[in-house]
Amino acid sequence: MARKFVFAVIILLSVFSACKKTDDVTIKGNVPPPDHTIDSSTMVIYIGKSYINMLGRKPVGNEQNEALAILRANNFSADNRKQFIQSLFSKTEYYPNLYVAANNQYLRNVDSATIAGQLFQFNYLLGQPGYASIYSYLHFEINRLDTLQQVVNYMSAGILDYRGMLMRLANNYFYDQINMGTENFVVSTFQN
Repeated sequence: MARKFVFAVIILLSVFSACKKTDDVTIKGNVPPPDHTIDSSTMVIYIGKSYINMLGRKPVGNEQNEALAILRANNFSADNRKQFIQSLFSKTEYYPNLYVAANNQYLRNVDSATIAGQLFQFNYLLGQPGYASIYSYLHFEINRLDTLQQVVNYMSAGILDYRGMLMRLANNYFYDQINMGTENFVVSTFQN
């Protein structure tokens, strides 16, 4: 019995002594050398995936050759990759694609026609005397939907950032309908 106990203690000590956390050591000024082993096909795949993820399309025309020139300048260095990715941010498709991805997650792909239809309905109700008691609510919803419609334009103009876009996607009539109820709304906004 004592042998089994000693054996169990030895096993436990060896397991726990092997579970030490080591901290990463960072050396200032330590720059990794350029990697000469990255071939053109790897760069082409990287370029293609970057375009698809950020712009929703493959590179067209001379875009792939321009990107290859940027990436080959210093053997696929971190600075060259950063420069390439920055060049994608300036393309006109970037903000609409970013909005589409977030719209899919937050609003289940509510399209502009659905938003316009709901705006029409709210504006129609504003002209009906029977709805006078909820005019302030209708104005509130119209304002939220108007700002939702302008998200891509505001982002393209630099007026709105990514966080502001997400706030507008979570603060509108459609998000409320999808996440109806106080508990669902709180859970969904926390998760998103």
